[in-house]
Formats: sequence, structure tokens, C-alpha cells
Amino acid sequence: MTFAEELVLLALDPGTGKFHPLPRKSLELSLAGALLLELSFQEVIDTEPDAVVILQTKFKRSQFLDAALQTIREGEDRVPLRQALARLALQGHMLISRTLQRLVDQGVLTQRDNSFLWIKRPLLHPIADGESYDNVVDRIRALALDAEEIPDPHDVVLVALAEGCKLHSLLFTVEEYPQVRERLKAIAAMDFVGQAIVRAVQDLGERSLLELAAGRES
Repeated sequence: MTFAEELVLLALDPGTGKFHPLPRKSLELSLAGALLLELSFQEVIDTEPDAVVILQTKFKRSQFLDAALQTIREGEDRVPLRQALARLALQGHMLISRTLQRLVDQGVLTQRDNSFLWIKRPLLHPIADGESYDNVVDRIRALALDAEEIPDPHDVVLVALAEGCKLHSLLFTVEEYPQVRERLKAIAAMDFVGQAIVRAVQDLGERSLLELAAGRES
């Protein structure tokens, strides 16, 4: 399951099938960050602190990721990180819709009017002691609540992305969140690329995506 898919599952309220209330543009920007990180993990791009370097001009294994790649590059081999995020985030509503549809097609979600409800637990995720968490929310909660658990690189990225769109407080009870807040920050800080993208996402929140996507500072 991709970062984008699991981020969308984290953002959905399992009770209502609708998205949690989040700060303006934060889900679109974090989803853009998720796609950049997926392309980086797939070695299609290289992410530097301030730039995205294109390593492959096509990604044949996934039409969805290839479309994201073409949106980022627009014929360039090196794109400023904020510009790459802005180009993707401008397509945020479409990216969210396509990610939801991918989850429906996989049989993870079912659509009822404007709601998307889980109809099966997402792919099993084994942990060291032989147990498994087959739900991305359960995984992040277990990781945060157990100070002895060592996060894998995939979940470090998810924690960073959830931090970027202010999701963490919605995954825990009012009593739990103060206890896990610092651990979540420490986990998010383990991934250099993820943190660079999260910082860029947070910085872009109140700025003109159109101007940034075109390479003009607002």
C-alpha cells in the first residue's frame, strides 16, 4: 500500500466515512508530499533539502505515479522542492479522488453517497514479536504508545506526513495525546527527506500555490 493510500486512510474518520476536519490545504499538500516520498522510495526521483532531482523520465509500473512525476517535472530535470509540492497540490482534489478510487478498487473501502467506509482491514503489517496490525491507524497508535517499539522506515514517513497535516491529535484520545506527542515528533524526525518535505508543506500552507507552481514566490 502506498504512502498516499495510507495517508488518506489515516485522514478518514472510520465512523462517518468522511475526512477529519483539517487545516486548509493541509491534506492536499501532505498528499503531494506522500507522492514525492513514494517516488523517492521507488528511486524515480532524488529529494534534496531544497530540490527534486528527476532520475527517471517515465515510471511504467504505475500510471498514477507516472502522472505525478510528469506533473512535477514539466520537462525539467531539477525542480525546487516547494515548486514540485505546489504543482502536485494544485491537483489535490483530483489526487484525493483518485486515491480513494484506488482504495475502492482494492476492496479496502466502499463508497456510500459521499462517504468512504472500510470494508476490510488493509494489508497485514508484521512487527517484531509476531503480532500484526492490519490497520494503519492501529499501527501508528501502537507505535506511539509503546516506547520500546522500533519504527520501520515506512511508518516513520507516515508519522511525518500525519504531522504535516495535523492529524496526530485525531488518532488518539484526549488523555493519550499529551503522552505520545513528543514520541511522535521524535519518530517523524528520524527521516531526513520526510522532515524536509513536511517543513516545506507547513511553509506552503498560507501561500499562493499558483505562483509557487509557476516558480514565482508570493
